[in-house]
Amino acid sequence: MKTTGPESRLVVLGLVAVCLAVTGCTATIHERNGETTSNGSGGRAPGGGSIEGRIERSETDTIYLKTADGQTIALGRDRIGDIDHPGNVAVLLSPLPVLGGFSVAAMEAFGSPNGSHTVGNVALVTGLVGGLALAVGGLVVWGGSRTRAANYDRTGPATAPAPGG
Repeated sequence: MKTTGPESRLVVLGLVAVCLAVTGCTATIHERNGETTSNGSGGRAPGGGSIEGRIERSETDTIYLKTADGQTIALGRDRIGDIDHPGNVAVLLSPLPVLGGFSVAAMEAFGSPNGSHTVGNVALVTGLVGGLALAVGGLVVWGGSRTRAANYDRTGPATAPAPGG
């Protein structure tokens, strides 16, 4: 079986496409008192928890979140407990394909007496490209979300008013 040429390039491109596709683009905002929660379709339902959507922009005390149903919600600082930006999981998982490619290449290099290392070479390249795609895709999505939330993030956590004030 031939493992070089156009077929192996298609495998690499397919892996890159899958890696970029699994990088989610929605942030999860966990609320302080659980006033609302996402109902799975991007809408809100009573009960407490979190809201998912794309951070559109931010101001000092507000983040504007676009939900899956196209609604833009303004969330004030007093409601936001934590923000989970998209892309960070992809960055954390990016070493896995690289390690897999190195593992296959090493097994073939040490176990192949005839000197043909084609499968190992393809696995190594695929792992490197896949890992790089996950890392870059994750960083681009994470960085974009952090940039859109920058005005809010710069001001720090909400502070309680001084007693008697």
